[in-house]
Formats: sequence, C-alpha cells, structure tokens
Amino acid sequence: MLKRIFLFAQMFFWGSVALNSADAGSYDSAMRLCRQKMNENPPQIEVLVNYGKLKYDFSKDEAQLAELFKKINPDRPVDGKIHGLTDVSPQVMIDLRVTRQRVGKGYVCTIPKSVVLHAGFQSPTVYILKTLRKGSCPYRLALRHEQAHLDIGFAAMTLLGKVLKKQLPDIVERSGPRISVLSDDSNMAAKLSKEYRSMMQPILDIFQGTLIEEQGKLDTAENYDKEARVCR
Repeated sequence: MLKRIFLFAQMFFWGSVALNSADAGSYDSAMRLCRQKMNENPPQIEVLVNYGKLKYDFSKDEAQLAELFKKINPDRPVDGKIHGLTDVSPQVMIDLRVTRQRVGKGYVCTIPKSVVLHAGFQSPTVYILKTLRKGSCPYRLALRHEQAHLDIGFAAMTLLGKVLKKQLPDIVERSGPRISVLSDDSNMAAKLSKEYRSMMQPILDIFQGTLIEEQGKLDTAENYDKEARVCR
C-alpha cells in the first residue's frame, strides 16, 4: 500500500532581478559564500509523526453522518445508510528557524537552522450511528468496519513519515540558502518554508489519492453485502 509515493519536486525561485555584469558577479560571490556557510553549519532536520488522540462519537444520527461523510469525502456520493464513519484527515506543518548573516556587498544570507516537519492526524475520530444498540451485531460490525479504516489511515501515515524522513533532507539541501539585498530580507524564511511545501506537495498528493483509493476498497457494494450477511 502507498508504494507509489515518490518525489517529483521541482525547484522554485523567488523573484527576478535584472543585474548588470558587475552586480551579477557580486551576487554570485555572495551566493557562493552563503552556500559555504550552510555547508559548514547544516540545519537540523526532523520529521515528527503524530497520530493524534483517537476519539469515538456515538451522538450522530443518520443525517448528521451523511453530512460528515460529504465533508470528509467531497468527491464520493453517499451510498445507502451510514452506520459508521472514520475521519483521519492528514495535516502537515513546517516549523522553520533561520539565521541571517551579511555577506558580500549589501547582501543578506538566510540559512535554515532547523527544519521540523509535523505530519499526522489532527483529531482522528470514529463515528457510530447513535441508533445502533450497543453490543448488538450491527453495532459490533460497524465498529469493526471503522477500525479497518482506522488501521489503513495509521499504516498510511507511518509510511508517509518514512518517506518524508528520507526526502526532507534532500529538499532542504536542494532548496539551499537565500540571498537578498539588505533592504528586502524580511520574507526569506516564509519563502523557504513555502518552497519546502511546494517541493513535497507531489508526495502529499499521491499519499492523499492513494489513501482515498485504499479506503474506498472497504466501501464497495460487494463488501457491504458480505458484511451485512454476518448479522442475518
């Protein structure tokens, strides 16, 4: 599962400035010095996976579960009566700290000092239809079905964490430091963070698409019929 996650990331460059040959030489020299400083003091890079605190909700009726289903799965139609629902919406955040040093003539070098990527589930929740009698066959079946969805989500997040741990150092290295003029260096950290996100977005897109595909394999008419026979 999720074996197709791989890196298609591309570099993005911020702004364009027309330089004469003298300015270009000064800029290139400052950039080489900036890259050297980053190589001498490479950033600390960490990927933290948080599965969140699992919650169970037994308060929703059928109409409320249908609304939640459409919110969580906007591209899928509601098919039949919903006895349960699992929300494992992924979330990725980047905590970036940088250092700034003057280099060359009038340039500032912005170097990543630490990059911590947080990946996980914000609030994983299993919903069970409130009219199902606790301990009944349909109740146990709904719990078992949603537990399978939960297992897929957790396994997928574990794999995503491993892929990001492998790819993030390369993303940071390829992105490199940033050079700016003294009068305009305030947004370099935000631009670096945005670039990291852009470069890892293909990984996240494949993860999300494959997760939806794997989850959908449980929610087929054939599987529903098979599960329904258990309680007959």
